[in-house]
Amino acid sequence: MFSATRQVHYSLDNPGESIDLVLFINGLAFATLELKNPWTGQTARCHGQKQYRTQRDNKQPLLQFGRCLVHMAVDTDEVYMTTKLAGQSTFFLPFNKGHDQGAGNPPNSYGHKSAKPALPIS
Repeated sequence: MFSATRQVHYSLDNPGESIDLVLFINGLAFATLELKNPWTGQTARCHGQKQYRTQRDNKQPLLQFGRCLVHMAVDTDEVYMTTKLAGQSTFFLPFNKGHDQGAGNPPNSYGHKSAKPALPIS
């Protein structure tokens, strides 16, 4: 059974800390996502990655290596992923399709950039 939970409070040491979205299969977390958007002036590349590197306690069970398969920083145009949170040493890979041998995703005349352009709404 697949489920998604918003604003997951993951830390007993810092109960106010939460992760934007956690994905589960049969109750086991497999992905955490920090969601950013242009309306708040935040990007996955800058703010999402920084949040994982500096504000997320990787000693907490949900964020320990091997507990969750992937941690993703996501905005409306780009996605970045890592499999291991290691503070400032955390290395993120782009999870984007690319465009004209460059970073990011291709233009989408029907909405935001994405790895797979959405179909028009009819």
